[in-house]
Parts: sequence; structure tokens; C-alpha cells
Amino acid sequence: MVERGSRIHFVSFAGSRHRAEVNFTSIEPQVSYTLENGRSMQTSPTITYDWTAEAWTLPLGADVGKTFTIGAQPVSLSVGGYGLVKRPNGDPSSIVRVQLTWIFPSGQQ
Repeated sequence: MVERGSRIHFVSFAGSRHRAEVNFTSIEPQVSYTLENGRSMQTSPTITYDWTAEAWTLPLGADVGKTFTIGAQPVSLSVGGYGLVKRPNGDPSSIVRVQLTWIFPSGQQ
């Protein structure tokens, strides 16, 4: 399954003049594949471009996950690692991501 992902642009327009200005674009393409027994693999790197600093952040990596139940409640747990192949000076070189999602299927009683 290939999902569309998300795109958003952040820009300062109000607030204290003593804070740093914000002007960056964030794009998060998503590709996921569901395996047997509720297992999944995906990649959804958050790619950003800071228009003020003229700097890219480009992660490369993947997540693995499992859907299971806690009592009667379905949940999904995923863990991933991403290396930042392009990043501003001083930023970390990698990201570890852990995500727990409570699932509320529609149509179930």
C-alpha cells in the first residue's frame, strides 16, 4: 500500500520578536506493507527544508510493527530507525522512533 503522506509549511506570522523566525516545509511520504499475523513494515521519513537557513533534513530508514490486542482493545506498536543522510550542522545523525496507536475500528459492536 502506498499512502499519500502529508505536506505542510510552517511560517512565523505573530508573536514575540525575540523568538527565532520559523519558515520551513515538511513532507512525509509513506510506504507501508502489511505481512501475516499483524506484522508490518513501513518507511515514512519526515523530510524538511528550512528556507531561512537553506538547509535540508533528509532521513533514510524504516519501521517495523505489530498489531495486537490489550484486552479487547486493538493496538499497533512500531519501532524504527532513521539515519540523517543530509542535515544541518549540529543536528543529530540519527533518529529512533517508537509509536503506539490505539485502533478503533468502525462498524464493530
